[in-house]
Amino acid sequence: MCFFRRKKKDKKVKEEKKVEKKVEEKPAAQEKVEKKEAAKPAAKPAAKPAAKPAAKAEAKPASEVKDIYHVLLNNDEKNPNYKRWRVRKQGSRMTIQHFDTQAEAIKFAEDLAKKADGSIVIHKMDGKIRKQNY
Repeated sequence: MCFFRRKKKDKKVKEEKKVEKKVEEKPAAQEKVEKKEAAKPAAKPAAKPAAKPAAKAEAKPASEVKDIYHVLLNNDEKNPNYKRWRVRKQGSRMTIQHFDTQAEAIKFAEDLAKKADGSIVIHKMDGKIRKQNY
């Protein structure tokens, strides 16, 4: 057998062994995840909420909402937009737009939420949630 053919064959054998190892490692990792899940305490069943008024019935549960936009105050002193209201998409670190008043920010976020079939979370000046699924 030629040297180059032997080298190719050796590479194939090594690759097959790597694939076999990966296949063997996955079940071990799954067992760890299952053990962690079993160790967690069972969640308490949620109490059924009372009947909601018709205006609140339009709000969709968080599991069905596609995009969630947050209206919050910028508290970063190093940022040039310090003490201005901003609109952010949930999970993103980037601000979509800054505003001088919270009302302007809410109006802008409402438009975005309507277009994306989403909802808005409005925060107070200290960062706590004021209104959710707005």
